[in-house]
Amino acid sequence: MFPAARTVVQPGAGHYPWLDDPGAFTRTVAAFLDPAVHSVTAQGVTLAYRVWGREDAPPVVLAHGRGGDSTHWTHVARELAVSRRVYAPDFRGHGLSDWPGSYGFETFRDDLSLFVTALGLGPADIVAHSMGGAAALLLAQRRPELVARLVVEDAPPLLPLDPPRPPAVRGEEPLGFDWPVVPDTDRELNEPDPAWWQELTEITCPTLVIGGGPTSHVPQDRLAELAGRIPGGRFVTIDAGHLVHESRPEDFLKALKEFGL
Repeated sequence: MFPAARTVVQPGAGHYPWLDDPGAFTRTVAAFLDPAVHSVTAQGVTLAYRVWGREDAPPVVLAHGRGGDSTHWTHVARELAVSRRVYAPDFRGHGLSDWPGSYGFETFRDDLSLFVTALGLGPADIVAHSMGGAAALLLAQRRPELVARLVVEDAPPLLPLDPPRPPAVRGEEPLGFDWPVVPDTDRELNEPDPAWWQELTEITCPTLVIGGGPTSHVPQDRLAELAGRIPGGRFVTIDAGHLVHESRPEDFLKALKEFGL
């Protein structure tokens, strides 16, 4: 009866979702009211995303870092949209996507896989920051047919942290992501699956690794070593700290252009 109607199920929210699960309710309403936000549901997970550029342009997917969301890519996305169709999803537990409460790098890898597959984008170029970069590396290992070219920006190098991170303590400030993302991924940063590092040699797509230089908290020597394990992988440094694409967007875009994006 209503052609533009949309049905959204909030498991466990009860009869009064704005009271029983107010966060999920407000995210659902915010996504519906914002015309710039789209969503796709696959295997029970709803991912919100934003899109820029012509529909017939070749696709590029931008994957954000921990604590971020699709809006963190706005400037870069608008520049890339001159010649590309740009997609920026919110990972689960972030932004306006579902917050199921349990997370991990392989789960975020699966989000990318579901997103690219559900929208029929593969093989797509993927540009991924930090946590998203780790997820994209795992995707390139597991589903190489989905990734045409890969850019990894200052991502964790998939080796155990030395020293390991202590247990995280949640502050009182409101968050734009689900807090369990932090302890869940910290555990994996401290003790990553050894296969993640070993299988870097199986990545077949052209790969560019961008490091943020000495002011980044990511060990740059390990990041360069990661790039060296990927056949044909390239490593470049943009001295900007961890948030390269936000701190020095023009240099970041120049590196993408020189890589062929």
